[in-house]
Amino acid sequence: MKKGALLLLFFVIASLTILSWEKPINEANILKGTVLDVSDGSFLMVTAKADSDRYFVTVDKNTKFSNGVSKDFLVGNKVEIEHDGKILESYPMQVTAIRILWNDPAK
Repeated sequence: MKKGALLLLFFVIASLTILSWEKPINEANILKGTVLDVSDGSFLMVTAKADSDRYFVTVDKNTKFSNGVSKDFLVGNKVEIEHDGKILESYPMQVTAIRILWNDPAK
């Protein structure tokens, strides 16, 4: 009986541990760049690879922040975000951030 209870406890703890892990980053959905403008719950950024690639990034209640990353976006900050893979092809393009990987003041 004790072995069965211990085995059940082990599986419950293992399951909770696995569920708490963050999903791996999808490199295709990563954007790096500079904040150009900030609005309530969103910001406009230009990517590092092409000055013409501008994205309007929505940050909502489901957006996660990596450890130690500021939730305050300021014009000029260097940011790296992971978006959900859906890009509205308007100008600027629009994405929803699922994770903010870094948000550092410009140096």
